[in-house]
Amino acid sequence: MTVKITVVIPAGNVGSNIVRALKAIQKGTHQPDEILVVGGCSTDKTREYCQQFSITVIQNTKLHATSARRLGIENASHKTIAFTDSDCITSVD
Repeated sequence: MTVKITVVIPAGNVGSNIVRALKAIQKGTHQPDEILVVGGCSTDKTREYCQQFSITVIQNTKLHATSARRLGIENASHKTIAFTDSDCITSVD
């Protein structure tokens, strides 16, 4: 049985940090089936950076990580959900 995984990343005005986080996920040994970036109405280029990776960005009008995680759960396509933050590097070179 193959487990399908959704990764949820809360992100608000994180700039290019999100690029580093997404590249680290791509380098991992197991690729998630879905990545959801839940943005806190960013006024920087967070959304544009995410579009480079063709991932889903969900707007979070409540502007805090707890509501972003909840929205990620509600919008996840898979039952197994992993959480990380936009400033975390999830793999080691």
